[in-house]
Amino acid sequence: MIYTKIENCWLEKVEEYARLTPDALAIVAAGEEATYSELYFAAQAFAEHLSRLGIREGDEILCRASNTVSYIIAYCGTLYIKAVFVPLEKNVKRTVLEDIYNRLERCVLVIGEERDRLDGSLFIGTSDISGVCKGFPESPYPVPPRDVVSHILFTTGSTGKSKGVVTTNEQFCECIDFSEILEFDQSTVNYVYAPVNHYGFFALFICTLVVGGVGVISQGLVEIKDFFDSLDLYGVNAVYSTPSMINYIVSLADEAALKKMAKQLRSISMAGEKCPASLQEKLLANFPDSQVVVYYGATETGSISHYFVSTYGVKESCVGEHNPEVEIILKEVEGLEGEYRLCVKTHYCMKEYYRDPAQTAEIYDGVIMQTDDRAYFADGQYFVTGRLSDVIISGGYKIDPAEVESIALRHEAVLQCVCVAKPHPILGFVPKLVVSVKEGKTLDKNELLAILFDVLEDYKVPREIEVVNGIKSNASGKIDRKYYSENK
Repeated sequence: MIYTKIENCWLEKVEEYARLTPDALAIVAAGEEATYSELYFAAQAFAEHLSRLGIREGDEILCRASNTVSYIIAYCGTLYIKAVFVPLEKNVKRTVLEDIYNRLERCVLVIGEERDRLDGSLFIGTSDISGVCKGFPESPYPVPPRDVVSHILFTTGSTGKSKGVVTTNEQFCECIDFSEILEFDQSTVNYVYAPVNHYGFFALFICTLVVGGVGVISQGLVEIKDFFDSLDLYGVNAVYSTPSMINYIVSLADEAALKKMAKQLRSISMAGEKCPASLQEKLLANFPDSQVVVYYGATETGSISHYFVSTYGVKESCVGEHNPEVEIILKEVEGLEGEYRLCVKTHYCMKEYYRDPAQTAEIYDGVIMQTDDRAYFADGQYFVTGRLSDVIISGGYKIDPAEVESIALRHEAVLQCVCVAKPHPILGFVPKLVVSVKEGKTLDKNELLAILFDVLEDYKVPREIEVVNGIKSNASGKIDRKYYSENK
């Protein structure tokens, strides 16, 4: 199926469905629903409200994210007025919210909870959004052009340093490509299991709306029952999340739930971290008729590549082929012979890091953007083997933590794990493995070590295995590697 490409902003597709299928469901969140016409008219009304408040093009709107229909309306209305949407994690601490507000040059409005009111700024409560979306502007706001700055996405990445990624509408025009890759259409009901302030959420939620499907906003890990309920309530037939969360969902499902998921799910898409071979095998075994896709990318670059696990089978570290309008370049890393850094050339890249030209220049020259990932090309596919900054150097040997983790996950009792560098008086560092165990299982450390020794070179085998109740995740749903690196 070939879709009409987006000329300006993805909202033009929402407008199209508001005309063609006005009563079709567009959004589901926590029992709330909105059709395409309801979304369009509410977004226009909210844009008009912002205009009357004095919001102008380029003004920044700071928003505490929420898993609600009102949040999406606020987002769309912000785009229509050509203001800049700055979403923060839904559980962001007040001190962090204040810090980012003070860093923003043109923030004139805060959207969130009552506790988020700030001196000197206009405020709208998320729960009040439906109340202010009354009336339709005399002249509808046009869809904003591609080159208008639309988002500042604050992300810490792997370094822990706060970065504001500035994007334009251009980056989210890529979502039509996602829809074609995933074979989405108007019958798609996509459960997006991701933090609602992150690039991955916007990308996969938008790619559902641009084909007239239904986007189901997850209520988060605490309410995982919400996913299983949505299979019945809304006929969910696609799901997107990180590999860790997909693994978590599948591990919690009993035999009946797995059969139901296998019958309904046409698409399982993942991004945000490496998808281990053990999870690929599990998904192929339990979902033989589903399209299993691994996406690779970053907030700074947009999505770079995709790999069809269901088509090509299990391949450790494979990220497949580049996406449309994306060129992948491998550059040898200075000082690390035989190691290559993955770089990308695409108009879907970010514009810059917010108010940080020096940090922007470190990775982006306006044409080619470099990532922190080690990669190679073989048999027509790209492989990403880990982050250059995560490499463990032990006695002069290089160890890839992801390789150790992928082998450890082969043990039937291991639910999640993370390999980090532990200081050593002679070798500098040695690998340490932190493991969480599946419910009802018992981990024999000697059995796990035997599996590791059977596959890995001796120097790669962890010197210590620590068993914990659960592996800590960061706000994006990825394993919090930084936390375990700092708490060795």
